[in-house]
Formats: sequence, structure tokens, C-alpha cells
Amino acid sequence: MKAFDPNYKLLDEMYQDDYYPTFLVDKVKDELQKVIDLLESGETDTEVIQETLDEAVCGINDLQ
Repeated sequence: MKAFDPNYKLLDEMYQDDYYPTFLVDKVKDELQKVIDLLESGETDTEVIQETLDEAVCGINDLQ
């Protein structure tokens, strides 16, 4: 996979919305960054990719 655009501000609209606490948006961003890092590494094993996506979703869902 081609590298993620370093100029793209991930979750920028959530950061700008006072409804979402910044510390929680940071945690969501961390979970998404794990997926981005894996894909940028060139991983093609669908089981590994799916496991990483599942972990990200569970990590985000556990934020309460």
C-alpha cells in the first residue's frame, strides 16, 4: 500500500468538535494508526489485517 498522506489530519473534525474530548479522540487515533502502520508495512495476509482491524474496533468500542 502506498504511504498514508502525512499532511492529512486524521480525525480533524472530531478534534474541532467540542462534543468529543480530545483525550478520547487521541485514543481513537492511536487505534486507527495501528491499522495504518500495518497496511503501510505492506502486510497482505488478510487474517493479520482482519485481526488488527478487529483489535482496533474493540479498542475503540471499549472507550467509554
